[in-house]
Amino acid sequence: MPGQKVRKTKVIPRIPRGRYAGEEVLPGYRLLEPIGRGGFGEVWKCEAPGGLHKAAKFVHRDHDQLHGSSASADEELDAIQRVKAIRHPFLLSIERVESADDDLIVVYELADRSLHALFQEFRTAGSLGIPREELLRYLWETAEALDVLNLRHSLLHLDVKPQNLFLVSGHVKLGDFGLVYSLEAENGKSGKPLRRQSVTPLYAAPELFHGTVSRASDQYSLAIVYQELLTGVLPFEGTNARQLMLQHTQAEPNLAPLPLAERSIVARAMSKDPARRFPSCTTFAQALTESWCSDEKHALAHFVREGSALLDGSGLASTFRSHLTRELLRQRLDGFRRRWQGQVLQANDRDLIFRIKTPRGFWQRWLGRRPGLEIRVRITDASDASPGALDVTVTVRPRDLGKSGALEALEVIGLLLVEGLRDHLQVTPRRRGQERLLWPYEFDAKPAFGGGRVEGHPIPCIGKDISMSGIGFLAPREFPTAHLHVNLPLTQQTPAVEVAARIVRSKQLDDGTWEIGALLLSPVGQEKT
Repeated sequence: MPGQKVRKTKVIPRIPRGRYAGEEVLPGYRLLEPIGRGGFGEVWKCEAPGGLHKAAKFVHRDHDQLHGSSASADEELDAIQRVKAIRHPFLLSIERVESADDDLIVVYELADRSLHALFQEFRTAGSLGIPREELLRYLWETAEALDVLNLRHSLLHLDVKPQNLFLVSGHVKLGDFGLVYSLEAENGKSGKPLRRQSVTPLYAAPELFHGTVSRASDQYSLAIVYQELLTGVLPFEGTNARQLMLQHTQAEPNLAPLPLAERSIVARAMSKDPARRFPSCTTFAQALTESWCSDEKHALAHFVREGSALLDGSGLASTFRSHLTRELLRQRLDGFRRRWQGQVLQANDRDLIFRIKTPRGFWQRWLGRRPGLEIRVRITDASDASPGALDVTVTVRPRDLGKSGALEALEVIGLLLVEGLRDHLQVTPRRRGQERLLWPYEFDAKPAFGGGRVEGHPIPCIGKDISMSGIGFLAPREFPTAHLHVNLPLTQQTPAVEVAARIVRSKQLDDGTWEIGALLLSPVGQEKT
């Protein structure tokens, strides 16, 4: 009626109903326990048909009673439609997408934990962050997943952060695809605007704050993730979204916590101008890896030089702490010696000296010399009088080897011995990631049977990582025996050498290849006494 006031409809936001353990949210899907909560919903661990455990993400619809909009859930559904058909080992697989009541339900494979959780574990243990060499492996896998999305499918993730990088059986899988953006939108083909308000300000590239994207936006975020997980310090540490926006778009990042050699690399990946960043995420990871390999090579040379000066001749030395009893320590030490076929030269309560042989050349055979390495292990009470602790000092010296042969034997066999003894004589071996080096080289491996007999054709393999005591690699098929002869090629990190090895883990991957971990034992060609 004329003059009558129109009552305005008051929009009451929907309060998401609480979920509970045991609830069946989809036929055959029963909730077990909550995993996490965020701005758009929550994630639960659930039991799927067949008793399999999965992760179920519930995205709430911000329902507007007046206009009937449900933006957040529908936008996430739109993003997931873009990526759900893409299959890759480093992408968290999407297994089901359903609408139920007022929620979008997305079922993912269940991860072991996130990189954020792993980082917190290291921080709690007193470390600055995840060890560099372990983190580089995770960085490579993340970079490969991002490049698959970007270069093959013209998609951007736009929410790269430690909470969205998940560990599954020791490998990273990129997950949470709610902000995935098609680069076709930038060309006006999809009409979908960038959800600037949805990005995470701590990790967002500068262009995102201006409402635009670039192919290198995810690379910028990945560089921030790398620095944070390595050092525990973010390049920008604003306390609110406005501060972070100004810092990302105008300020220079604080890269001082990074190793000196890496600062220029991360600075390039975090350039304000996307065109100045690396061509891809994997080229960024490659630059960091080459920097790390260079540092490792220099550290090894320094280690050998320092050992030589200390021992008045080429040699290696290492001292570490063990909490085993003296009797158990001697038992383990004797077992280690037998595994290396070491000949005892001296043994008492304090010292064990033994010798292992290396392959002999023509002149050494003619002169009757037996080249090898002499290992002295000394056990003493802890220097700081810690109760129940013993100090173990290991020294390795070459015998009847020329200068070049001595250096090669120390760099390969000597370091294997020192590191093998360190892990064998400690109650808790050091974390594998702290000693592994990325090693993507091709090599041959031959099955070895009883008595060291080698049969069959060499099997072509490709390396993944290597340490002073082991190697991880991929093989086209399963080996018929646990014992191998591995032909390591000449690389910047390893000299050419044939080594006896023993498989300690073997797993078939989805593509039919086998992922194998092997313990490096001793060079092939040692003669028995």
